Amino acid sequence: MSPIILPDTSEAEDMDPSEAGTYPGIIVKTDAQLSREKKVPQAVIQFQIKGVPAESDRKPRDIKRTVWINVTGGGSMQWDRLLRATGFDRVADELRTGAKVPFNTDELKGKECLVVLKVGTYQDRRRDEISGFLPPNGSGTTQ
Repeated sequence: MSPIILPDTSEAEDMDPSEAGTYPGIIVKTDAQLSREKKVPQAVIQFQIKGVPAESDRKPRDIKRTVWINVTGGGSMQWDRLLRATGFDRVADELRTGAKVPFNTDELKGKECLVVLKVGTYQDRRRDEISGFLPPNGSGTTQ
């Protein structure tokens, strides 16, 4: 007798690669963790990104993408950019001076910004990766 399964794909996410570009996004979920290798503190931020064309057929769709951002040390510039893109310039300025400012990542939920996507390879599969953030008005830099 074959095993009986109860599939549920209601939460399946489209992970097919998208066209590289800048798209409006909203932060829908936040978390914190340590990186696997070096145990560096990271913010885990999930975005709902709107109107992103699929690389294959160029049809726009809404996608969810997650980014893991170092929040301390030399690799923390993405954190600075995310804070500035979501209106936390004062916090970013304080952190740049070396001040130890606690930040509740829940404050990012619901914040909008522009998300810069590029296409990369992960485990031999082409897929999107978030490479930067801009304020919703589009000013600023992505590097």
